[in-house]
Amino acid sequence: MTKNNNIKQAYSTLDSEEYIDTETLSDWIKEPVSRLAKWRLEGVGPIYTKKPKHVIYKVGDVRDWLKSKTVQSTTQADKKGL
Repeated sequence: MTKNNNIKQAYSTLDSEEYIDTETLSDWIKEPVSRLAKWRLEGVGPIYTKKPKHVIYKVGDVRDWLKSKTVQSTTQADKKGL
């Protein structure tokens, strides 16, 4: 699992099978940790794994989620409910 302060490479170079913590995801997608927690509660963020004391995200799942949010127009965003 990658820790935020240990990443010396671009997020795009992380292996899709690697797991990252909430702080790393927050830094990657430029969203506050509190918003990630809210998204987990609402079921609208990337899928995650709940460990006994923390949450981890698989890099490939995050990439898939980001891709699903990518649009070319506001019309397309509206159709996706974004």
